[in-house]
Amino acid sequence: MLIGIDGNEANVQKRVGISEYAYQLLLEFAKIRTNETFIVYLKDFSREDMPKETSWWQYKIVKPRKFWTQVGLPLQLLLEHPKPSVFFTPSHYAPRFSPMPCAIAIMDVAYMRFPEYFAKRDLYQLTKWTAYSVKRETDFYH
Repeated sequence: MLIGIDGNEANVQKRVGISEYAYQLLLEFAKIRTNETFIVYLKDFSREDMPKETSWWQYKIVKPRKFWTQVGLPLQLLLEHPKPSVFFTPSHYAPRFSPMPCAIAIMDVAYMRFPEYFAKRDLYQLTKWTAYSVKRETDFYH
């Protein structure tokens, strides 16, 4: 099985919250030796402390950086051969127009209870993109 992963949250210098969660997940996934192959999709080259590439653990840089989840990544997944069987993102946002099932991890929904603490742009993105991602995956299986 080929498993695609959005590695961007983990591929940062200072990790807190979701980025630390994503980083620890990648470290654990990289330790598992099964017949699965992992492709970790990134906007930039992997940082030195990310798991090292092997025959079954690969990184793929996808451009453009801007609108990555909305344009670059979906196009890459659509054109990819072979395609991942499933795509996992440790954030609220599934890639748009993904040709395969996606799993997302929603860490918290504080923006729903306390919208006043979020910048308008962030609140819009959290509200709309999270709802889209959940609906997309729910519809995918029905």
